[in-house]
Order: sequence, then structure tokens, then C-alpha cells
Amino acid sequence: MIFRKKYLFTSISVIFLSFLYLSSCFQPLQSQDENGSVLLKIAVPAYPSTTDTKSGARFIHPDTKSVVITVTASDMKDVTETKHLATGESEIIIELKTIPSGKNRTIEIKLFGEGAEPLAEGSTTIDIKANIVNPVSITAIPKSVSTLTIGTPSEKISSTMSGKTQVYSFNVEGKEKPYEVSTVQTINSPVIFNMFDSAGNKVSAIEEGKTSYTLSTGTYFLSATLPSDYSTETSIILELAQAPEAPKNFKITAFDGEYITLGWDKNPDIVETHTISYGGNEETVGAEAISYDIIFGDGFESETIFTIVAKNKFGVSQSATLTYIAATKITLDRTSLVLGVDKTVQLTAKVTPEDASLKAFIQWSSTDPNSATVDKTGEVTGIVSSLPSFVGITAKLHDRLSATADIYIDSSGFANGSGTQDSPYLVTNAHELNLVRYAMNAYFSQTEPITLTEIWTPIGRNSGSFTGTYKGNGKYIRGLKITSSELGPVGLFGVTNNATLEGIGLIGVDISLESSEYNIGALVGSAHNTTISRCFSNASIQSSSTGNVGGLVGYSNGSDIENCYATGSMFGSSDVAGLLGSATGGTITNCYAACSLGQSGQGLIGGDANGEAKITSSYWDTQVSYALESSGGGTGYSTAEMKEKNTFIDWGFGTIWFIKEDKTYPSLHPIAVEVEGTNGKLVHTTGDTVDFGQVQSGYPKQMEFTIYNNGTEPITPVVTLENAESSAYSFNPPFSSEPIAPGNFKTFTIVFTNSSEDKDPLGALIISSENPPVPDFVLNLTGTFCGN
Repeated sequence: MIFRKKYLFTSISVIFLSFLYLSSCFQPLQSQDENGSVLLKIAVPAYPSTTDTKSGARFIHPDTKSVVITVTASDMKDVTETKHLATGESEIIIELKTIPSGKNRTIEIKLFGEGAEPLAEGSTTIDIKANIVNPVSITAIPKSVSTLTIGTPSEKISSTMSGKTQVYSFNVEGKEKPYEVSTVQTINSPVIFNMFDSAGNKVSAIEEGKTSYTLSTGTYFLSATLPSDYSTETSIILELAQAPEAPKNFKITAFDGEYITLGWDKNPDIVETHTISYGGNEETVGAEAISYDIIFGDGFESETIFTIVAKNKFGVSQSATLTYIAATKITLDRTSLVLGVDKTVQLTAKVTPEDASLKAFIQWSSTDPNSATVDKTGEVTGIVSSLPSFVGITAKLHDRLSATADIYIDSSGFANGSGTQDSPYLVTNAHELNLVRYAMNAYFSQTEPITLTEIWTPIGRNSGSFTGTYKGNGKYIRGLKITSSELGPVGLFGVTNNATLEGIGLIGVDISLESSEYNIGALVGSAHNTTISRCFSNASIQSSSTGNVGGLVGYSNGSDIENCYATGSMFGSSDVAGLLGSATGGTITNCYAACSLGQSGQGLIGGDANGEAKITSSYWDTQVSYALESSGGGTGYSTAEMKEKNTFIDWGFGTIWFIKEDKTYPSLHPIAVEVEGTNGKLVHTTGDTVDFGQVQSGYPKQMEFTIYNNGTEPITPVVTLENAESSAYSFNPPFSSEPIAPGNFKTFTIVFTNSSEDKDPLGALIISSENPPVPDFVLNLTGTFCGN
């Protein structure tokens, strides 16, 4: 809001400033050499008009008829001179002679009009020297002045003028601002206004022909003049009003989807009106207003300039502008997530462009507040309701611009993490792994080995692919089993797009399909523009009526696969291969496959990937794949060659890859385990299966296991047995953990005992290390009880 300030001035009370130049040639009272003279030069503006004031002259009160100058001192007689002013006289010279020289001479000046009392007076003290001109400056101050201070409430003064000039004095305090002078006359008369500062200098108007001035702190004089031949009395009202400040903090203060509210600070000055204009529209609002509502419509889909103008009663105005930047898009940092009951998660909306004017006015809503609520900042809270349930959380700017996140409300949700890059969901068990499908663009980090015991449904389908990041951290996923593919591509992940899969190890994968489906892989069925690194699978895939079957990925479109391998067996009708069923574009770098394939299979990649995918330093075992020497890409080697380090060019052994020369294929794990059993000594890598064979009751069987450290740092292994179906496996004696230096080994014994009703008990040997941390090494254990 804007306050109007009007400043009024008392009628005749005036401040006079007289600039007196004095010079003298003194004649001494007794001797010429002892006296001096003072030449007093007074510049007078033309009377009655003040328009011809000469440069540098002091402003003289127009009612002055005479000037009296007196020089006094204690050691001399007073010297007095009186000068009468003639009408229209613009300059007078008064010479005071025979003034005795000496110190502390006081010069007084008095200006008189018709009366006996001076209109103004002033004095100064100087030293007079003989025969030397002594210039002096004296300011004549009015005897009685009623001054006005700008900054007080609006004041006026009424005056009656008749063929004369009246001068009004006022003071300005505070910062510089524009001020406006205006007259309201009962009779249309040609009043002439002029503004002078305390030095008598004429103040220029802000614009030629207007009576608006910029005044700083100090004393000013306003003269109002009627022509001398204008005899009719004129009643006038003089007002001095401060121009309003430009509205401050002019901005959008609220938006509810229907109305935009413009707001501004209450103006400390007095205004008559505020005017809002935009896009060809103009609305006038009250002087006291501090806000204005505008209906949001089609015109706000592009840039719009809002202007607010504050005017005082004289029409003096100040303005402020606001540029409205239209939003073109709104997105959420996550489009799907999982939330436990009584847990919270923060959603963040991003508005494009970043400087869009309405970005601060996002409205949040929940499709089911009984299952999840959302506050005005986007924080979502899970609520006890029918579980599980899906809730849509929407961030909306207006009816044409919104974004929605699908939230799966689970009784527990993830124990830790919020699904962001800095705080990924921590996956510790089969239930949490299953929850990944409900947060398809989130970040996940697996921190524990997981064994699956139920039929698996792939994560991500053709209708909604996985677009997040999953890091397995070398913690295995064991027992993945899929028997149906009614919803499309098959694997741990069905379909991925622009996703990242890293450090995932799949052991004991069993995919057996009866329906006709394409794109089958242990890790991903169909990977689009996905980054896959340091992943491996040990899988059995069986289906005579499927195509694009790969031990790791079924179909790759523009994906980058690096430092991965696949072992096991897979059979399908077409495009069957150890690593990839088919590839279009993308890269395959430092990968291998050692898989048993059917007659239609190809060693590394099915189909013809040459010219489509860039394949670098990638290989397959021609013997394990039944000596099949054709492949859609890569190079085939014998089993013996695949266990030689020199076969694998630039593979970074000792950092990413590890190998037990002549004993094992390359592994992503520094540990290899040699087992001495019925078939002699065999060296295994993680994911392999050790079969104890048949054992009768009362005749336990034991095997000797040797851990080899193929890495470059000492490893302190922690060895445990996981018995998924029985307690048939045990250490004898208990395992003792101690460091194994690079290139060294440690031996221990596992006993298989017929002590369970389970005929074919399964177990797992897990070797882990926290110093240094390495991925878990897993050997599947199996055996058969054959009775007494």
C-alpha cells in the first residue's frame, strides 16, 4: 500500500537567503591609512517575477523595500548605511566608507518592507584591513518563520494573492525522493512557480514544464508569483506531496490452481490508486490494497509481464514489474516406491524451467488418504489400512500439468533406506527382493545373501520396465525358479530400460517354461539401454519352444555388458547362446560363457551380432557347448584354454577377475575351492555344485575342501554352512578362521550324515570375508540318502 504525503506551508512566513559580497576601501577616521571601505553588492531577482534570478545570487524576499547595513565594534563608532530598493531593480551596490580597520568588526544586515519590523536579518564578524577589499557573506534569516518538514502528515496552506509574489519555506529530511507541487485556484490565474535551494540556486523540475522536483535533505523555498498587472485577488491552495515509492516485493504470493494472487508490501507513502496491467488487461485497485487475484487461464501458458503502478493525487507514479515464466513440465524424482506402515518418504517435484513462476505452489494429493497421506512439502506417510495397497501421490500445478508416483503400501516395507541414490533401499531377504517390483525407478543395494523358496515372478514387464539401479554387492541370490512367462520376458528382471545392474550373482537358477515365449535370461529377459557389470549366473533354462535364450540376458538392445559370465545349460528353439540370446547394438566387453547348449545354440551370443553389437575380448567354451564353433560374436576356445590367463586379453586379473591357472574359469571372486571327493580333486568357482553322492545310515561321508586365495591381498575367510532343507552337513573339526596370504590355501572337512528323513537334502557352503570385504563365495551341496 502507498501513503500519500502532502506538505503545506504557512502563507507569508519566509526564509530569506541573501548573498552579500562586501569589499571596502576604508578611509580612517583620523588617517586614510587607518580606515577601509566595504563595497556591498546585492543581487536582487527581478520583481515581481523570480524567473530571471542571476546565477550565484542569493534569493531576496520580493516584499523587501530597503536594506540597512550596520558595522559595529567596541573600539569604533557604528557605521550605518540604508539603501531603498526601486521596483524592478535587479542589483544594488552599497559602499561603506571610513570604517576603521581592526579585528572583530560585526556586520549586520536587516531587510525591511512596509512595516517597522525587519522581514529578515543576519550578521557575521570579520577583520577589516585598511585599503583592502573585505568580501563577506551574510544570510538573512526571517524574523518569524513557520517551516514545514516533509515526512509529517499531509498539510496545506491557503493564501490570497494579488499581483505579488509569496515565498514559502520548508525543510526536507531523510532520503532523496521526488516531490510534487500543485495549486488549486478558485480563479483561473497565471501563477508562476519556482523552486530555490538554500544557496539561492534554482531547482530544475524533473521534466520540463512540470512542477515535480527531486529534493535532498535541506531547506527549500517555493515562490508563487502573479503578474504585477493582475489585480484580482486569487485564492490558492499550495500542496507539496511526496511521490509514492515503487511497490516493493511485487510477486506471486499464492496460486490455488484457479487464481493467481499478486502481492506487494504496504507502501509507506500515500497513494491514490494502484493499477495492475498485463496482457492488454488493466485493473485499478484501491489505495490500501496489498494483493490482487487474477483468474488463471490460457494466457498463462507463455511469458506474461505484470506491471503495478502506484499514483498520488497529482498523477505522480512509481511502478514495478514482474515477469511471469510459464511452467512447461513437472516430474517427480521417483515414479514408484515402497512404503511401510508408519514410515515416511520424501518426494521431490521438479518444475521445468527452473525459474518457472509457479514452482513454489505445487499442490500434493493422495488417491487414498486412508492408506497414505501427503503433506504440502511432498512427504508421504504410510497408514494402517487394507494391506497391501497401491496409492497414487500427485504433484499438480494446474489441470494441465501434473505428475504421479505409484506407492505400494506394505506392512513392513524396506527395513532401511529410502530408495534414493544417497540412501538406497537395503535388500536383505526374499520379501524385500520381491518389493523391488513396486519401486521400479529406485535405487537398491543388496546387503545379505538371499535364498528364494517360492516361484518367482519377473520384475518389470513390457507394460512397465525396471528403470532403477540394483547393486548386488557380490551377495548371491540363490534358488531363482520360474515356471510361467505369461506376462512376457523372463528373468530375475523381465524388462529393463535405462537401468543399472551391478554385482548380482545368481546361483542355481531354474527356468522351465511350457508356453511359447521369447527373451529368456537368468538375469534379464529383455534389456534395453541397460548397463550390466560384474554379474554372473549359474542357470538351467529349459524350453523347446522359446527363442532369444541366454544364460545371462535373453535379448539386449543398446545395452552395455561388461565383466560378466554365465555357466550352466540352456535349450530353446532359436537364438540360444551361453551369454546373450540376441543382441542389437550396445557393447559386450570382457565376458565369457561356459554353457551346455542344444543343437540350435551358439557359443556366446545367438543370432548375428556382428555389425550390430560391439564385442571386445569376449569368449566361450567350445567343448562345454558341444564343440559348437559358431556364434553371433566373440571367440571360442577349448576348456583348457579357457582356464589359462593368457587367453583373456586385458582382463585386469587381480583386481576384477581371478583365476586358478589351469584349474578354473575366470571368476569375479578371489577365492577358488578345490574339493577332493569320489571323482578326485576338482577346483570350483562360486556357484558350482558339489555332490556327496549316496550315503547310508551310519556311514557318513566326508570331503576335503581347500580354499585358495587367487587375489593380491590376504583374506581372512569366515566359512558357514547354510542348510536349506536339513542339518545333514557339518564341519569336522569346526572351522578355524585365520588369514590366507595371496597364493596360499587353507584346508577343512565337511561331513555329510544320513540323519534326516529328507532323501536328497540340499545345503550351501558360504565363504565370506570382511577383511578385506569380498563377495560371498557359494558352493551348492547335495547328496542322497539310500537307507540302511
